[in-house]
Amino acid sequence: MTESAAKTLKPMQISRTFHASRQRVFTAWRTAEAVKRWFAPTGFTIPEARVELTVGGPFEVLMRSPAGEEHWARGVVREVSAFER
Repeated sequence: MTESAAKTLKPMQISRTFHASRQRVFTAWRTAEAVKRWFAPTGFTIPEARVELTVGGPFEVLMRSPAGEEHWARGVVREVSAFER
């Protein structure tokens, strides 16, 4: 990706409704160990994860496929509102 293309990218927002309490969903995103238990598709593993749930903190997850391919999901925490966002 070129530098100019990277500057034009807009932030991605993910939204999903879960049949679970807000506290339970918030807790599932709170730590790397929690994210490792559910973030990847079936059959994939998460050998590395870094989650710092503070504004400006990293969200980095390495997913490894059954074939050994590696896929990173990376972002920065922009907002934290316990049990709300």
